[in-house]
Amino acid sequence: TALISREGKVITPFKYNDAGYVQNGCFPASEVRNGKELWGIVDLNGDIILPIEYDAVEWIDIDRGKTQFHGNPGWGMR
Repeated sequence: TALISREGKVITPFKYNDAGYVQNGCFPASEVRNGKELWGIVDLNGDIILPIEYDAVEWIDIDRGKTQFHGNPGWGMR
């Protein structure tokens, strides 16, 4: 399984449970750990930009690359 471009080219191997839309070369990705789905941000090279340890990750200001995430102890923004 892989992340594939619109042209059908493999961008990066896909090892995640789920993923969001690609924006500015990155995408939200989730893994299931101990029965719980956790989210982070991964770039198109497969490098983890925001650790996959949050309850939720949302794009809130795509033009400026701002990301909102939720986990212990609460919401944050990067």
